[in-house]
Formats: sequence, structure tokens, C-alpha cells
Amino acid sequence: METSLKQLIHRAVNQQESKPFKGIHASSLGGCPRVHYWKIKGLKETTPPETGALMNFKMGDVWEETIFPMIDGLDGVKVHHHKGETWSDKELNLYGTPDFTVEMDGKKVIVDAKTVNSKWFNYTESRYKKVERTGISRNDFLLAENHHYAIQQGCYLLLAKRMGLKYDHARLLFVNKDNSFVGWEVEIYLTEELEKEILDRIKYLNACLEMDKLPRCECEGWKVGYCDFGVVETRETNSTKKVVNTSCCDPAYVENYNKILKGES
Repeated sequence: METSLKQLIHRAVNQQESKPFKGIHASSLGGCPRVHYWKIKGLKETTPPETGALMNFKMGDVWEETIFPMIDGLDGVKVHHHKGETWSDKELNLYGTPDFTVEMDGKKVIVDAKTVNSKWFNYTESRYKKVERTGISRNDFLLAENHHYAIQQGCYLLLAKRMGLKYDHARLLFVNKDNSFVGWEVEIYLTEELEKEILDRIKYLNACLEMDKLPRCECEGWKVGYCDFGVVETRETNSTKKVVNTSCCDPAYVENYNKILKGES
């Protein structure tokens, strides 16, 4: 049987090499510090993202690279693609560059988009309705529910600040990957509280790296299922028919797995 285009596309996506971690990455700082530590150390994931997740990442890239340039020049808006640029702070050992920034309404804004499915929108909306009467805004609720994204965008704002680049805030779009419709838009500001949290997390991870000390694992609930360093033998099918971990971040397991890959065991 001849090779199908589907097989070629899936193989191409799976064969992409992961970007090496030079140091602390803005996109990972809000996640589990132990996972971040291992990736900086160059360890291979035991349960890397599967084809579906990798394709979704590419969908996000395609959406941004197609849609954001379309608004360039509209109502005086200026769009800048940071492809090929490097934002870094050696003192903090922090790296990470936003994909796009936009100049609009007299302000320079960092922008990012996250693609999610219709079920996610429905689930999140139902959760917000339960707490809306407390007075919490949709913006604050979404950032609380997705705090790792706030940390990521906060890192970009912090890097820009320390590099002498002036950006007013960051905007995060939640895009329905089923129809490319922009569902929600939230604003993120580098408040003193957010900056302190980012710097505290950076300080902790850098200390662990310097002392070669394994950081704490922060994988809880659904995060265990999607951890890149899961225990393969514990994987099972969840309620949405996805195969996920039920255990992760086991030091002995990850060390042995990497030894086997290197032919040391």
C-alpha cells in the first residue's frame, strides 16, 4: 500500500526536533519546576506530546501567522513578527520571545493566541457562571484558571522591561480551533505581584540548577495526565478517550529511561 499524505504529515510533525533549553524558558516557567529542570538538563521526555497535541501546536502557529498579519495597517495598527529574534536576560537566566507584538491605540502590546476546542469554552463558561455573582471579572477568572499563561506573558513583559523595550501590556486570545473563531480576549499587566511571583520562581529554579538539586513536582490533577515525564506503565484511557499518565515525575524512572536511551543500562 502506498504511503498516504496523512502518514507523511504525522511523521513530519513527530520528527521535529525539540528546541534545546538554554536556560529558563518563559513558556515553561508557569509549569512544573521539576519538568522544567529536567528539560534544561537535557533529559528526554518519557511521555512526550502525542501526534494530536503536536498537530494542535502547529494549528496555533498557523492561526497566528495567518491572522495577525491580516490586521497590519488596519486602522493604523502595526504588527511585528519577532521570528528570528532572541529576548534574554543572562542575569536571570531567562529566555523567551513573543511571536507577535502589535501597536494599537497608541500602545505597544504583546499578543499570543491559544487554540482550544468548543468543549473547553463550554466547560470554562459554565465554571465562570458559578462564580460571576462574586464580582470577579471574566478577565481575572480566565487568568486565575490559566495562571501559567499569565506567567508566560508576564515573563515577556519582564524581559522587555529589563531590555529597555516599552510595552504596555500583553493580550491573550483564546481561539476555538474547531472554527478559528476568537472566543475570549484577556489583558495581562506586569503588576508588582506578578513580577515578584515570576522572580521568585526564577530564583528557586536557578538555585536548584546551581546546587544540582531536584525541584519539587507541581503536577496535580489533570496536569499529571499530560506531564512529559509520565510513567508509561501507568497510562490509561480517561473519560475523553485519551491515553494519559496516572503517575509522573518519578526521578528513578526518568533517570533509568534516559540511561536506556544512552545505552548505559
